[in-house]
Amino acid sequence: ADVKTFLDLGKRFGQRHGVTLHAGYDVYKGSGELDGYKDNILTVRPMYRLQGGKLEFALGANYVLDNDGDRSESAFFPLFELKWRASDGFTPYLKIDGEYLNYGYRNTVTWNPYVLQGVTGRNTSEYNGRIGIRGGVSSSFAYHVFGGVSRYLNMNYGLNAYLMLLGDGANVYQALYQGNVFGVSQRDVTMWTIGAELEGRISGAFGLLFNLQYRGYDVKKIEDQSAHIGLPNLTAGLALKYNYRDKLLLKTGVDVYGPRDFDILFMYTDGASASAGLGRTHVDMQFDVYFGAEYNISKRIGVFLEGRNLANQRIYRYNQYRDLGINMLAGVKLQF
Repeated sequence: ADVKTFLDLGKRFGQRHGVTLHAGYDVYKGSGELDGYKDNILTVRPMYRLQGGKLEFALGANYVLDNDGDRSESAFFPLFELKWRASDGFTPYLKIDGEYLNYGYRNTVTWNPYVLQGVTGRNTSEYNGRIGIRGGVSSSFAYHVFGGVSRYLNMNYGLNAYLMLLGDGANVYQALYQGNVFGVSQRDVTMWTIGAELEGRISGAFGLLFNLQYRGYDVKKIEDQSAHIGLPNLTAGLALKYNYRDKLLLKTGVDVYGPRDFDILFMYTDGASASAGLGRTHVDMQFDVYFGAEYNISKRIGVFLEGRNLANQRIYRYNQYRDLGINMLAGVKLQF
């Protein structure tokens, strides 16, 4: 069970000043085989905001208290944002924030649906800092360039798990898991990012979108043992879109995922003792070509068609679990 309660309050002082307060209390409770799992997270987040002319400023803090009955820990995240609208086409900004992420079984299988049954991750503290510039030229071109650094305490990552039972000597007579399930481990990770997002109008109805991000990772070693967390350094996308009076919308493009390395966990047991070791596997760069169409019959009813992996590539979002080949999805959209 996951029960969330929260209270949000806000007050404006004139046209420029405002304060907000968010307070939340989340209760996580396992059942069945996970009956022993529980977690209680209290969040308090006060914030002050100033809006005056070209300048926007925000300052606050996010305090989290986490108690699972056996341990209690807290996390403090400074919150800061500064934005200066120098002109319509040039807005630099600086932003510092963070969040506390629960990795109980429900959230763990949402992040990776192939984890070993009953496995839970560790809660993660994420600290972020980013600097960037947004802008554009009328309605024909918009851009966003940015760079930043993030610090993760206890970042969760999946390891393909092999579990082998040993018979007499070292002869394997049964493999319970053959890499088709994931164990979960954690490392402290520092990640730095540079990226750009561009959108241009080719003509009245046609537009072009491009995005590119490059990330570097510094993964903390444990007992001089490195880890491979399965995240790409490079992600990118290019798309062409067509919009006819918000009635007919077409979009086609390609998403690019850079090469990745995954850790593999080998476990051996003869029933009386056990041993384990680590290996590594590599996934090459992947391309996902897609197409989408949407037709709005009225303001409340529309139909859509979406196709993914149209180049029929071997795409692996989770190692050893290949995505579908060419696949299509069609449906009806209702808005009330």
